[in-house]
Amino acid sequence: MRCTDGLVAKIGAEGVLAVGLEDGRGLALKVSDGYERRLLEATNLYEPFAPDESLVFPSEKLWPNPDTSAEIAELQTNIATYITQAQAEFVTGQRDINDDGAWQSYIDDLNGLGVDRYLELQQELYDAL
Repeated sequence: MRCTDGLVAKIGAEGVLAVGLEDGRGLALKVSDGYERRLLEATNLYEPFAPDESLVFPSEKLWPNPDTSAEIAELQTNIATYITQAQAEFVTGQRDINDDGAWQSYIDDLNGLGVDRYLELQQELYDAL
């Protein structure tokens, strides 16, 4: 390896080495270390397990209007926080998932947080697609 005055080189995205000379000439080389190939092969192993897109709820395509966006955000935050907390309680045994009363209390709490209203707003957005 040697140093050349006026030579600028940088390895960038996708393993491309870009070289520039003082006189304006340049060169781009693809540096292949096999990483991209190995990554692609590993990714392809999971392809049979990809979800059927027709069954996935398209939440990223739903755009609430300004009148309902704050309500949706508040409901979603409160419901998600409660579900996370309740999951931890069921897993750690603080709540008995086999106890019908505990389960009904969980459902009642979700209803009290406005899960029906949240689903109604989401349905309206979905129907508007």
